[in-house]
Amino acid sequence: MNEIPQYVYDLIGICLFVGMWVGGVLLIWFIFSNGESDE
Repeated sequence: MNEIPQYVYDLIGICLFVGMWVGGVLLIWFIFSNGESDE
């Protein structure tokens, strides 16, 4: 079995962190845009 390099764990951590951050921003933006354009 090949050992997984450290940078693979770093990339996974960065992807998860960025994904949660972007997801949260999109969720907030979606809620605010819906609330303002609701006529």
